[in-house]
Amino acid sequence: MTVTVDAGVQLRKLLNTLAANGLALPHTTDWDGLSMAEVISTAAHGSSLWRKGGGIHDHVVGISIVIPAPAEQGYAKLILLTEKDEEIRAARVSLGVLGAISQVTFAVEKMFKRSISLKLKNESDLENSFVKFAESHEFGEMYWYPSFYGMLQSIQDRLPVESPGNGKRSEIDFRPATVQSVVQNRVVEELNDEKINAINLCKSVKTQVEQGVKEGNGYLNDGRSFYGFPVIGYNHLMQSSSGCQIDPRSEEHGMCPWEGKELKSNDTICGWDTQVKGNFYYHTSIVIPLSRIAEAIKDMKQIRDTDPTALCTIDSNLGVQFRYFKKSNDYLSHKEDSVVVEFIYFRYRELGTPRWNGHAMDEIEQMLLQKYGGVPHWGKNRVYTFEGAAKRTVNLGKFLKVKKQFDPEGYFSSEWSDGVLGIGKGVEVWQDGCALDGLCVCKEDRHCAPEKGFVCRAGNIWKKARVCTKVNADLSIIAKFSK
Repeated sequence: MTVTVDAGVQLRKLLNTLAANGLALPHTTDWDGLSMAEVISTAAHGSSLWRKGGGIHDHVVGISIVIPAPAEQGYAKLILLTEKDEEIRAARVSLGVLGAISQVTFAVEKMFKRSISLKLKNESDLENSFVKFAESHEFGEMYWYPSFYGMLQSIQDRLPVESPGNGKRSEIDFRPATVQSVVQNRVVEELNDEKINAINLCKSVKTQVEQGVKEGNGYLNDGRSFYGFPVIGYNHLMQSSSGCQIDPRSEEHGMCPWEGKELKSNDTICGWDTQVKGNFYYHTSIVIPLSRIAEAIKDMKQIRDTDPTALCTIDSNLGVQFRYFKKSNDYLSHKEDSVVVEFIYFRYRELGTPRWNGHAMDEIEQMLLQKYGGVPHWGKNRVYTFEGAAKRTVNLGKFLKVKKQFDPEGYFSSEWSDGVLGIGKGVEVWQDGCALDGLCVCKEDRHCAPEKGFVCRAGNIWKKARVCTKVNADLSIIAKFSK
């Protein structure tokens, strides 16, 4: 009940191959265009506290790594690690600094089906529902929409493979999109942000979320259409979604099928493809202990209440997502059962451009990191969030010992990775406007944009936060929205 896969193989190819043999990898990422080395090296995850938990790396039982070696050994050698080797606890979440991963062996299960239902309700019981929800549903996730005081429960349970249903997840953000549509959508986003019509944005978000749930939020009962919850389907088709990374001319799952080729307006790409000016966001994902999530939610609600309009942009991008992460023994993983707090929000392409609502997101980020001992997802987040993060993992000291053993000269390290691991000069970048782009936590007004009225001040609720706030801001819009 194991599968060995080359490190560069894409997740979707592995899932399809397993399914053809009646097998399943129980937890995967939402997007299936990642390579298997990427998936484990950054501690990518699903959502669960059951069994081994939702961390994909916790299902790894073997790894092959190519590491540097002296000349008499040909300058490189292959290390084979199994669960019997202590070093595998470093290799499963390695950030790529131990060597070049060659192959990964996963423990797999017999294929099963997953049942998914979405339930939209008032936020009143949000902070008190996390533990019970995790105990009741093996793969459950929750979403919070702070601007309209709503919460969405994604109820996900395991069913026998014989259960009726041929459902599929087809997340709109992962579908192929034409170059023209991606560019146009971004233009609209920029215009909306410049106009700052927060009240209209907040009102439209509620309608958008309600309509999305009514239409299935990308879940299809028969693989083609949605006609009601629950949606039941084979596991490999119900958690991960794909399509945009496939070259339509060859149907190959290439990471960048159009790279080096001239793009035309009707060519299809992933919305975030850097070859065009399409999607461009900040993506916060911070892991905090499950034991403290209720307290954290109460604090986040207080931040919301100081300016309800400021978080509308989060709600227009899936809201605040909560997923479960079981404690792990891997050195750069998490010491106790945790909740991943995740949200996406608008980002300007021009460095040093202030966002009218940036103070709220910055205060939440800093509070989760400072007050609640949060650890950033290794594959996401802004630069400053990684400062000192590795010290809050299971055992940084033992990880660094294995790193020195495998790559003593640091061939697989960089100034950035050393900073993340706390053995370099740090990760924050100090320059004018650095706080506006998540390069630093502001200490002086020049780290914001004083010439545009944005200065460095304490947070509204978490007073230890330092955020870029617009002085003499018009508070009438907040009062109007609150009424």
